Amino acid sequence: MNLPVQLHATLEKLFERHPLDKAMCNLHGSEPVLTEEIRAILHTGGIAADSTLAAGLWLYVDDLERCHEICQDLPDSLGACWHGIMHRREGDYSNSHYWMNRAERNPLPEKLSGKALHDLVDSVAQVRGVNTAALVKQQRDEWLTLFEYYASQPG
Repeated sequence: MNLPVQLHATLEKLFERHPLDKAMCNLHGSEPVLTEEIRAILHTGGIAADSTLAAGLWLYVDDLERCHEICQDLPDSLGACWHGIMHRREGDYSNSHYWMNRAERNPLPEKLSGKALHDLVDSVAQVRGVNTAALVKQQRDEWLTLFEYYASQPG
């Protein structure tokens, strides 16, 4: 992952224990994992005060409820993306599209146009949440793009 040095150091053990290629295995959410590790991480360094990173980490470990609690109050495009992804993973596709529309109002990473966000929602809906390798990989790539993008932003 391409993260700032301090953030990488803070998250290194999490990503070793639960690498991206093992995370978010299901298009529709599954049982949360490593919740105690995330709680510990969120009590260290600058992450505790960064709700956007926290929402992304909860999503990473499949804790959709905690992700939702945070991202529904985030005012920016990334918060809207996390919110849309969370609803997609719940199987609430129309609500996911609503949040993806809100995300489009602000700058997003170049790799993720609004079309790409909506296309993934539609693709997951079309297969009714049945896990396919290609869509799970796309889900992971989407998460990584958003997480790295936000982590690289100044301030």
